[in-house]
Formats: sequence, structure tokens, C-alpha cells
Amino acid sequence: MVLARCLTAFACVSAASAQTVWSMGSPWTDLAAVIAAAAPGDIVLLNGMTFPPIVMNKGLTILGPGSIAAGVGTALQSTLTIPAGERAHLSDVGFVPYGIPGFGLLGGHKVVANGRVTFEHCFFHQGVPNNLVVSGDILLNRCSVLGDASSFAQQTVGGMVVQSGYCSLVDCTIRGGNAVFCGGCPSYWIPATVALQVNGGTVAASNTVFIGGSGGLGGVFVSALGSSAVQAAGTSYFADCTLTAGANPAGAPLPHLVGGATTFYARTMFGTTTGPQSNARQLVGLQMSQSLRLGQTSVLTAIAGTGTLLGILAGFDGVVGTHPIVVEPVLAPVTNLVTLTLANPVPGSAVTHALLVPSAPALVGVALFAQAFQLDGVVLRASAAVGSVVR
Repeated sequence: MVLARCLTAFACVSAASAQTVWSMGSPWTDLAAVIAAAAPGDIVLLNGMTFPPIVMNKGLTILGPGSIAAGVGTALQSTLTIPAGERAHLSDVGFVPYGIPGFGLLGGHKVVANGRVTFEHCFFHQGVPNNLVVSGDILLNRCSVLGDASSFAQQTVGGMVVQSGYCSLVDCTIRGGNAVFCGGCPSYWIPATVALQVNGGTVAASNTVFIGGSGGLGGVFVSALGSSAVQAAGTSYFADCTLTAGANPAGAPLPHLVGGATTFYARTMFGTTTGPQSNARQLVGLQMSQSLRLGQTSVLTAIAGTGTLLGILAGFDGVVGTHPIVVEPVLAPVTNLVTLTLANPVPGSAVTHALLVPSAPALVGVALFAQAFQLDGVVLRASAAVGSVVR
């Protein structure tokens, strides 16, 4: 796909389309077979249908609405392993566990993503022991990781884990799993899980809510501890986020964030008892009002950390890298990014840019990536990155 570099209104974007569009339904009813037959860059339309868990090892674009659901005789994990030089995009897809109404969860549905993957408006329901585990260059925009631990087959569920690489979260809700009473377990409880566990790599989050799993009271049995919202061992940046630990009926309130010296936050709420907190006020935030859709306008909003020069830039590459004068990871070489807007804002104020997508069917599947940058002395601070596929 060759794209002209004119982003301000999308009017100059042209696509030389070599990809195939696979529309699920007759004759294509087997998603696994379509994934096997498709070539990197192809587009798969789910058309509201439901399919078993998937194994995907190529950079396809999967467009919902649609569901990937565990069931009797299926795997309980979907695995995305994307080779170097390719990126997968999944938009409006729900990953659903195996359950029966009235009985609760019988089997989770864990999603493991490795390589370069963009999830947009996706829902990750109960997985064991976590809903989502990622490594590589992973972008989540307007996604939800749900942490409901209600279960007939008692097991730890909920939350997400970042193992390595770069993970960006924009406008997401991430929940840990609550503790589950288990009379046959050594401590009578399946423990609660954190919303986000960072084992390594770099996480950048903007306008995202993290809620840790809650503990429980066991009556004559011991009680279960709740969980913090975030446990960060890598380098993490939180701008305009909310971090709330789970309820801890077994003892004192838990810390909302457990992190080392490489954890930074700006204008971020820790629970609800205090105002926004910052230990790095110069961090810039980012939001996107809605996914890119034909004939509609999406608004990018950057929240200024300071009153210095701020820019919103965008491009089509979506390759995470570094730049000598940029502190945080940056999408694509700076020379390949197009400036959408520049401003000298008031600290904490919003800088916006509207993106109008023409009603041109050839644009379906085109991916846009955006990031905000703000001058901080002689360096630039980069926001979390957002990616969206035209629908």
C-alpha cells in the first residue's frame, strides 16, 4: 500500500491497493482457514460473527464488529506472533471466555501478543491468569481489559502484563481480577490480580483508568488481600490517568502504584481522595475522540504539560524507535512524521486537531499513527502513541 503524505484532511491520501479483502460469511466461514490463506497486509471483515480462538503469525488487519470466543473443544488462548517488518491491526474485536449463563466462567480466554500489534476498541474478557500478555510494539486505543473474576471453575483472571518492548495505552480501561473464594485451596482464596503488571520494557499511558482487583472477607476463614492498580518494574509514564487500588477488607488500604525510580506521572489521580498528582509535570497527554471512519471527523487532543511549544504529529509507519532529542519512544523516524498542529499552550490546557476522513472506500484499512511532542528545555517529551485504522 502506497500512501501520499498529506494528512491534514486525508484528501491527498491515495492507496495503491495490493491487499485482498476477505469478508467472513459464505463462502468464508472458517476464520483460521482465512488467516492461513491471507497474505500480510490483507483485510479480514468479521461482519458481526463469532469464531474460535485464533493463532495468527502475519500482519493482517482484522476489522469487527466480531468476537473471538472460547468454547467446548476449543483452545483457551489466542496467540498473535507477528514477524519483523509486519504489523497486525485488530479493531472492534471482543475476546470472550468460555462460560454458561447461570454457571459463570468455565474457561478463560487469554490473549498473547508478540511483535507489532495495534488493538483498537477491543475487549479482553476473562483470561487465565491474565487477560492480555504483550511483548514487542503494542498499541491499545480505546480498549477494555475486564477483570470480573466470577467463576464456577475457580481461577485467577484479569488484568494485563507487559513483558518487554513498548506498550502504549490511550483512552483504555484496565481492570484486575477480584479475589475468588475457593474452599479447596490452601488459603481458601484465589488471589486478586493487579490491573497492569510491567515486568520490563516501556509503558506509556494517557487518559487511561487502571483498577486493581479487590480482596474479600471469608467469614470464619481468612480474608483475601486486594491488589494495587499498577506494579511497574520497567519504565512507565502515566499522563492524565487514574490509578485505583482494589478494596482491601483484610487490612489497610493498598498503594495504588508500586513502582521504582523509573515510574513517572503527570496530572494523574491516585484513588479519589486527592487531586491530580505529578512527579514529572512536563509529560504530555493524548486522546482520540473516536476511531477513524469514512466521512467522519476524529479529534486528536493533546494535554500540555507546560507552556512551551507543543506539536501533534502523525504518520503511517507506526515503527517504534528513538531519537537523540526525544526522551520517550517515538513512532517512526521524526523526519517521516507530518506536523498536524503547533501551539504555545497554557500548562494543563488542551491542544486539538480535527481529522476528517473522506468517504473514499479505498481508504478502508489505512492505518494512521499519531503522537504529541512538547519542548522541555533542549529535549522533547513524547506522549503515548495512538493508532487507528480507517473503517
